[in-house]
Amino acid sequence: MTVTATDTEDFLTATLHHGNLQVDTDDPNPRPMIAVLDAKPGLADAFRERIVELIRAVRQEPGCVTFTGYEARDIPGRFYLYEVYADSAAFATHLKTDHVHAFISAIPDLSTSGPGSIFQLDEIPIPGASATWSTQYSADTGVSPEAVWATLRDERTGAAAAGGNTYVIHGPFAVGTELSVTPAGSDEALTSTIVELTDGRAYADRTEFNGLLLTDRHELTPIEGGGTRVTHQLIIGGPAAQTVGPNLGPQISEDYPDVMRELIAAAAKR
Repeated sequence: MTVTATDTEDFLTATLHHGNLQVDTDDPNPRPMIAVLDAKPGLADAFRERIVELIRAVRQEPGCVTFTGYEARDIPGRFYLYEVYADSAAFATHLKTDHVHAFISAIPDLSTSGPGSIFQLDEIPIPGASATWSTQYSADTGVSPEAVWATLRDERTGAAAAGGNTYVIHGPFAVGTELSVTPAGSDEALTSTIVELTDGRAYADRTEFNGLLLTDRHELTPIEGGGTRVTHQLIIGGPAAQTVGPNLGPQISEDYPDVMRELIAAAAKR
């Protein structure tokens, strides 16, 4: 089923309504887009101010993965808006917001752009290239691998606090068991599955989210002379991993240093 922008809001028909602005409700994948907008002569500054207002508002939308504005260096007044929404539902919600209404209504006065100025993008697959995006954070501690592992196990099984996240395990602590994970500050639980478990050395769980596969992995490496190197890794997989990863990944992993400090501090108390 395809619902055009006309079906979602009539306000788009007079300005940016065209075939590219559509919501494919059967497509769960992230939705990258780009808009190319030209200011009317003498109105570049006014249009730029409107764009800045729009960017600030859209970045607050829960379904916005990224929204970045650019201006052509050699063509003042030509603006490019690169935007990625988590899925079709997030894009449909975006179209209904007051800030989008306000921006679209201002375009006829400020811009020469019209139908065809916004395009939905598909990432070009590169044969042999990695289909994942990843980042990691490591820290060394004098705490033994056994103590760090026991603390990590207790966190993932719900027996101990886990950096503000809440875990509920639905079965044994083993590969294939599902976990309910409620992130800090959220009321909505996600379902994760344990995909790697080497006792005392490595643990990973994987979560499906809007067509992406998010793998959260810990590896413990003994340090010669005593202690542990703890590595916390995020791996994003899926068709849009290379597009979404550079923006979504840092948002997810920005608290890794704090989470690591809490894990090591708890292990040191064992």
